[in-house]
This record gives sequence, C-alpha cells and structure tokens, in this order.
Amino acid sequence: PEERIIAELSIIETMHRKMEFTVHVRGVESPNGDYLAQADLYYEERTAPQDQREVPFSIQV
Repeated sequence: PEERIIAELSIIETMHRKMEFTVHVRGVESPNGDYLAQADLYYEERTAPQDQREVPFSIQV
C-alpha cells in the first residue's frame, strides 16, 4: 500500500494535559482504509523527540 501524509497537526506550548483533535482526511477519493497516526513530542529544541507514539486505525464508511 502507498504510504503518504494525508494530514498534519502541530500543537505548540499547550498547558493542557488531555486534548482531543479532529483531523480531516484530505486528497483521497474515499477515506476507507487503514491509517497510522504518529505523534512526536518535543521540548524546546526540535532535535530528537522526547517521546513517540503510533496508533493504527481503520475507517470503514
């Protein structure tokens, strides 16, 4: 399967410990399929991330 970025989101200097986001799937004919959400956590300098997470999910319409 083709791997490409379909959406991006940046959060800068939040003070909230828990947040929810809506990210729209763009540039595809149908959103059906398997996806991977990736998050990189940085503090101050964007050299090496302090933490990284990946969460696979599927959309079936």
